[in-house]
Amino acid sequence: MKKAVSGCLAVMLSAMMLMTGCDKKTDSSSVSDEKSESDKGLSIIDGIKIGMTADEVFDAVGKEYDSMNQDDTYHNTVEYDYCCTDKTFGTGLEGYMCFEFSLDTNKLVTYGYHFGQKGDFENHTFPYTEDELKNAYASIKEQVTAAYGEGTSSDEKAVMGVLEENTWRNDEGEIWAVYGTDLWAYEPTEVYENGTNEVIITCSVEADAQENT
Repeated sequence: MKKAVSGCLAVMLSAMMLMTGCDKKTDSSSVSDEKSESDKGLSIIDGIKIGMTADEVFDAVGKEYDSMNQDDTYHNTVEYDYCCTDKTFGTGLEGYMCFEFSLDTNKLVTYGYHFGQKGDFENHTFPYTEDELKNAYASIKEQVTAAYGEGTSSDEKAVMGVLEENTWRNDEGEIWAVYGTDLWAYEPTEVYENGTNEVIITCSVEADAQENT
């Protein structure tokens, strides 16, 4: 993926530095699997769980990913991204699903959504307004809070473009949500649509458990 900070890897570069997520469109609700009665809370992506192998995830979402990004020098992970339109949370925003795997274990360590990007990974913009992103984030936050209770809100605002950030704990690890404009930029972007203006929600294994995942 040709972006300086992109995909699930952005989880590692949040304002709090948390160490705990196109041409063809896929509905974000199209990945489904029958849940057991023991499953609790909100499913970010139906049928997907932390610790799944790449083959298990591909069986659920298909192998026709739109972008792949391998980082074997810092995070030691590989990420696959699928363009989609949000129907999971009902915001209707375009963006992509992301799945990040440890290169050591071949197991899923982070997955989720980035909503805000339009176009493919070679030629894209982030045209949604701050109000559109804010409203989408509020809806997502309300749904996650209904499932997991009040999360933890970051005290840091407008750091590297972050406008709001929250985390929740679940059985898999940690759910992280953030939205902002011109995210992760060290210098202001001259054209708004060229900045990273998006809503991100991911589920990640906790950092101290990653090596055993």
